[in-house]
Amino acid sequence: DSPTVSPTTNTAAPTDSPTVLPTVSPTTSAPTAAPTRACEPGTFLNASHTDRCQPCLAGRFSNAPNSPTCAICSAGRYAPTNSSASCALCEGGRYLEDDGLDQTKHDSRVDCVECEEDQFSSEDRSVCVTCNAGTEPMNVECASCAPGRYSPDGTECKACAVGYYAASNGSSVCLRCPFPRSTLVKGSYDCDACRSKHYLTDTMDGSSNPGTWGTETGKNSKEERHCDANKVGDSSACCECPAGAVCKLGTTIESMRIKDGFYRHSRASAQTFECRHPNACAGTSTDPESDDVEKMRLEGDELCRVGFTGPLCSTCNDDYYLDGVDEVCVACDSKEAAKQSQSASKEILPIVVGVVFTLVIVVVAAVSMPGSVQDWYNRKVERIMTVSHHVTILIINAQLIVNLQTVTVFRGGKPFPEPFATVVRLCEIFNLDAFAVFRFGCVAGGFNYITKLYTATLSSIAVVIIIFLRRLYKVMYGGIVWDGEEMKFMFLLMFFTLPTTSMIIAKAFACVEFENGEGGVDKFMLVDMTLRCDDDRYTGTHIFAVSMGFVFPIGVPLAAYILLWTRRREIEARTTRLGGPELNVLSFFFRTYAPNRWRTGVVEMLRRLMPCWLLLLQHSSRVLLVALFISFLFLYGWREIMPCYDASSDLLGYASGWFVVTCILGLLASATMDDQVLGTSEEVVAWFLVLINVGILGLVAWLSARYDKIDIYDEREFGPGGTGAEAEAEAGAEAGSEACAEGQSAGATTTNGSGGAARPTARPKSTSFLEESRKSKTHKARRRRSGGFGVSHRSNRAGAAVAPAPAAAPAPAPDQAPGPGLVPGPVPVPGPAPDLRATVEPGPGAVS
Repeated sequence: DSPTVSPTTNTAAPTDSPTVLPTVSPTTSAPTAAPTRACEPGTFLNASHTDRCQPCLAGRFSNAPNSPTCAICSAGRYAPTNSSASCALCEGGRYLEDDGLDQTKHDSRVDCVECEEDQFSSEDRSVCVTCNAGTEPMNVECASCAPGRYSPDGTECKACAVGYYAASNGSSVCLRCPFPRSTLVKGSYDCDACRSKHYLTDTMDGSSNPGTWGTETGKNSKEERHCDANKVGDSSACCECPAGAVCKLGTTIESMRIKDGFYRHSRASAQTFECRHPNACAGTSTDPESDDVEKMRLEGDELCRVGFTGPLCSTCNDDYYLDGVDEVCVACDSKEAAKQSQSASKEILPIVVGVVFTLVIVVVAAVSMPGSVQDWYNRKVERIMTVSHHVTILIINAQLIVNLQTVTVFRGGKPFPEPFATVVRLCEIFNLDAFAVFRFGCVAGGFNYITKLYTATLSSIAVVIIIFLRRLYKVMYGGIVWDGEEMKFMFLLMFFTLPTTSMIIAKAFACVEFENGEGGVDKFMLVDMTLRCDDDRYTGTHIFAVSMGFVFPIGVPLAAYILLWTRRREIEARTTRLGGPELNVLSFFFRTYAPNRWRTGVVEMLRRLMPCWLLLLQHSSRVLLVALFISFLFLYGWREIMPCYDASSDLLGYASGWFVVTCILGLLASATMDDQVLGTSEEVVAWFLVLINVGILGLVAWLSARYDKIDIYDEREFGPGGTGAEAEAEAGAEAGSEACAEGQSAGATTTNGSGGAARPTARPKSTSFLEESRKSKTHKARRRRSGGFGVSHRSNRAGAAVAPAPAAAPAPAPDQAPGPGLVPGPVPVPGPAPDLRATVEPGPGAVS
């Protein structure tokens, strides 16, 4: 740019006259001799006043020297006196809203107004304010609520209720603990406890793991994954209280209370078991107010009543024995033991003496009157054998029911409900278990299951060896091995004691594990929990039990079948119950069954061994279901083949089989029902079983009273073969006065047109089990053709003739055709049969 012509500033033009000259004297007065005084804070400078420094009035202040004025106090402050260098701040909880406008509102403490309730003054005290949620007023500020406390409106921090928690500072609400977690006290910052019916795991040292669990729900939650009825959770999870335990709020695995009748092996384990003997386990202290864990009974032998010891309190201490009726351990030298011995002397001894006295009378009568006794026996032999078969059926089924309950309880199930359970306990005498009768624990110290196993098996083997040595000695002098009363005794003993011995053997294979609370398990024999399953002694016992299993439950039935099979021809050809002399020793196995049903004896033996094999199953429910299946299968077979020698035995065996099925259903009901199922209580089930048991006994009495009508074979009514040509031939052979007399009495015969032999009228087929069974007993028709029972009946009565029995024909070889005298089947008998009644006078109940 080019320079401007005019000046850049707007200045006045020069004046015509010069400016005023400086004055000769100074423009101000001369300085004073004394210095000028400054105004202090709290005052202000007033030059027009004689006292240049004037004080600030109340409500005003000056905070600097020589202040020209005094300022009014700001909001939240006041100056109550003159000469104030500063304004005081209102107290906490008060406020002053005027901000330096009105001096009169700042000249007194009362000018600071108190805040309303639930409010506090701001920091400058100018206003009153409310705290935010999660905080509370504290002096001049809002303080955050501590963990475990909450403030929903900023007024006050309150403690969280039981079951709720606040994990962090400044919580406005408390969170509800996820199920099943809870808290023990108010004001908790985590869910450190479990609700009732649950327990907290892993607290042996009293510690927990806050906040680890309870953050998920559902079956896959952390709580679910770490709770197992048989295992300890791997952290502080809340798990359901096991059966047999009581868990109130705050229960830990250590303080878990055990119910009466239940057992726990370790305080660090949640496993609980129902005790076998209801009176063995006392449970935890019953004081509901006691929380002293150290003084409570919580584990192991602490839970056992006096006299009991070991896992499940299943064993009696030394110098104690188990009372099988009351199921308590009684001290051998106690007054109760003496009282029981005295009671046994008063009750059992008279029975034994009575039985012995009766046997003596029978023996004396047989010796002094051999003819009369023999004659009576000959007339009653069929009825006696039938009744003995009935008794055998009852004993077999009693053994089966007792052993089924034993197996069910052994595998963790429930026994029969009372009062039927008492009836079953009384039937245990039929098991012929000497160990349950005699107090071996009081006689031999250290008596346990291993001792029992060796004694039961080796003593039976010793008896067999002694008897065989005795028979071999007689063989040297012309005797026969399979003969003699001692052999019959051996078979009889083995038949009745085999189930008990086999049960003892089978119990050796069952072990049970208990958590020890240290990550491992303690393993014991289920039959005797004083014996461990993880030591060398058990290994030897297991090997011995396996070998005895092949000898008894497998070997004895197999040996019995082989012996019967080798004599099958003689057994099937017999015309009497016992058969010929060559079958005398073996007759116990087949005498109760029809000639062609001799295998039923072995089948019955295997059925009685069923509980022994069921012991190998793991769960009581499986035991009962398998037993039910086998029992139904046996019933079906019994119904189809009707195997017994007598129709009455068929009926009793069939009814007893149904009774066994009903008992199994009763055990299932006892295991599944609580107090009531469909309105039916356990007691009703028990009484129903008792009534059926009484009905079975009543059936035995009824069959005995009607023996003549049920088991006396009427050939003219059914025919020796039931129907067919043989019946007609037998009917044609019955001629003359005998046919007419019997036809008139029975009302079941007609004569042909020429007045010939009587012929039986056809009888409608009956659906009755008893009638069908009677018709199937065709083997009884042979008795007439074979001359009675096939044995000589000797009588000492005057004029009484002897009816000799025909000699038994030898059985033909498999490749040999029947020769003379060998009758393979029913053959018509020509001519009228001889009237044996003319020579032998039958007594009541005799079979002609």
